[in-house]
Amino acid sequence: MEAGLGDKVYRLLETRPRVLVNSLLVSRDKWKEKCGVAKIELQAFRGKVRDLEVSREKWRRQAEQAESDRLNLIQQLESAKEQNRRLEERLAALEAEQKKSQLRELNPRPFPVSSLRLSKSVLSFRN
Repeated sequence: MEAGLGDKVYRLLETRPRVLVNSLLVSRDKWKEKCGVAKIELQAFRGKVRDLEVSREKWRRQAEQAESDRLNLIQQLESAKEQNRRLEERLAALEAEQKKSQLRELNPRPFPVSSLRLSKSVLSFRN
């Protein structure tokens, strides 16, 4: 193995410095380009994450507001149903009272006899 390692070192020593410098410069340029692309992608992903967080917060607030509105509407509906029930009961009571008064008008109650003052002529008619 030492012979193999020695061959590589020997080849590097045999290579002209100008060729080594050009090779290293090309390698560095490729590395910089690769890192630059990765940096741009990272910035793009950070922007997407930021936008998604803002969007998610907006939708969360809208969902909370919709839920609050829904609960308020349910409460209003229950209140309206209760008011409707009370009004229907009141209407039924008024209709019953009106029916009673109409029946009284059609069939008036006879006055009690004790409250009438009967004249002698009426009394003699009864006999």
